[in-house]
Formats: sequence, structure tokens, C-alpha cells
Amino acid sequence: MNKFAVLCLGLVAMATTVESCWEGCTIIKKYEMTMMGETTDVLSTMPDEAKQCTGDTVTCSSGSSCKSFTMTMTADMTVEEMVMNIDMDAETTMCAPDSVTSVTEFCSQSEESVEAMLGNTVQNVNVECSDLKAASSSALGFGFGAFLVTIVYVLY
Repeated sequence: MNKFAVLCLGLVAMATTVESCWEGCTIIKKYEMTMMGETTDVLSTMPDEAKQCTGDTVTCSSGSSCKSFTMTMTADMTVEEMVMNIDMDAETTMCAPDSVTSVTEFCSQSEESVEAMLGNTVQNVNVECSDLKAASSSALGFGFGAFLVTIVYVLY
């Protein structure tokens, strides 16, 4: 009977856990560069730290939730007369108002930013973004309270 009570307490803790989110975290999922017909997986050469969110998570404010979207960017880049094709995918996680479902404006700004940063070296920049969806961040989860209740259940 006592184990049943602890289990019920654990379920309540899981149901009331506050959602945490990696605020403004962007993880590159794909980064390929093609030059003279040969494609190089640039992502595989990057350190592991660059492929994951680091730092603190935040609790999304009332009326917002942890959401993510995928951004795909393709571009042609010219460096000293060598033309390279760039193909990148990235996933961004952030707290966003529940009413927001589109990141169209963000995508437009991203495309403009890439063109402004790289200037004449980049042409044919194309950025596409998916709609916002509930994040599947590793920051999301049951929280410490539910973890503690589970430990007590197992030990008890």
C-alpha cells in the first residue's frame, strides 16, 4: 500500500514538473561543403562541444513554452576564385509564446544576416525554416522532484 502511495506521489510530481528549455540554443545537424565535385562533411571535423547545448536552461514564462524549429541553409561561396556550395541544417530551441507558430520573419532575418556578414563571398543564399513545434530538448524531462520520488520508490 505504501509503495502505491509513493508511486502516486511520483506521478503527481511528473505531471506538475516545470518545463525547462535551452534558451536560444542552435545545434548544427548537418554541415557539408562541396568543392570541385567533392563533398566534405565539415560537421564531423567539429569538436563535440560545438554539437550540443551548453550552459543553463531556463523556465519558460507563463503563456510560453519550449519550442524548436529546423533551419536549412544553402549558399554558394567564392573564396579566391574557388566556388564552394554550402549545405547546412540546424535546430534552434527557445521559449516562445504559445500563440506563435511561424518563424518566417526570423528566417528572412537569418538570410539577410548571412549575406551581410559574408558580403561578396556568398551568393544564392536560401534559408528555409520549419514551423515551431514542441521541443524535444534534453533539458525537458521529469525534473529533480520526480527523480527523487522514483529513487524513494525503488529504495522503499
